[in-house]
Amino acid sequence: MSEAGFSFDSQSAADAADFLDGRSMVLRWLVAFLRHFDKLPEESLSSWRFYWRGDPGAGCALAHSFRNGTTYLFAEAGFDFESLRRFFCEDFLPERIIVDRTTAESWREAAPGMLDAAGRSLELRVLARPLEAGGGKVAGPFRMARGDEAGALRQLEAMHCREIGLEEIHSDFDSLIEAGLVYVVEEGGGLAGYVCSNLSDGKYVHVSGLYIAPAYRGSRLGAVLATEIARRIAQEHGAEALVDVYSDNTPAIRTYVESGYVIVGEGLETRYHSDMWR
Repeated sequence: MSEAGFSFDSQSAADAADFLDGRSMVLRWLVAFLRHFDKLPEESLSSWRFYWRGDPGAGCALAHSFRNGTTYLFAEAGFDFESLRRFFCEDFLPERIIVDRTTAESWREAAPGMLDAAGRSLELRVLARPLEAGGGKVAGPFRMARGDEAGALRQLEAMHCREIGLEEIHSDFDSLIEAGLVYVVEEGGGLAGYVCSNLSDGKYVHVSGLYIAPAYRGSRLGAVLATEIARRIAQEHGAEALVDVYSDNTPAIRTYVESGYVIVGEGLETRYHSDMWR
């Protein structure tokens, strides 16, 4: 792995998307990101670094977000995992690393030190709602978010981050709302929860940030969000909704399964102390 590999252009993005397509469900959102690479504003790409190499049996696709301190990686068994260390220590300083299960297994076998040094490791489940799941509209106040609700959405996001033990992400809800990618549910005249849609890769649309405030849990509003966002994605894109969940979040997985989702992939998220790479 070398600095030259980070010279990324539209052709590299297309090649990396083709490489990931069919290999990693955990990074399925990255396939869509790379397929739309030419259409993304420069400012949205400035906080990312990408690496792509397609050597047979040793291929790798990596994306690092400086905004949320997360490295996303898929690599085949023959990849030189030890080559990542310099970039992690000198440049990325990742707070989280997210990989699919096969990458984690290959990494542990080839160079276990980095994964094993994590302060915490969390198993991930990836679920998708097949188009044939169908189903009518679920009763509930599901609608697109309004521009004047960005502040309330930031408060919900902060609550979500605290619950799962992450630093606040500070999503750009103003831009997301303007793009029509944020949906909410109401209860008693206030926002009870939200979910964000994303770009389509032609097969899937990754759903993120699905969250119901604690006061409204048990009201089936999570099922409303999970079902209605999938219906909207199917109608607008002819694609399946895709979501990732921590495997120990049994209530959320149960809600998705009861809403017609099925498990399609597994992964691992490792979290690191701030001084790990210094």
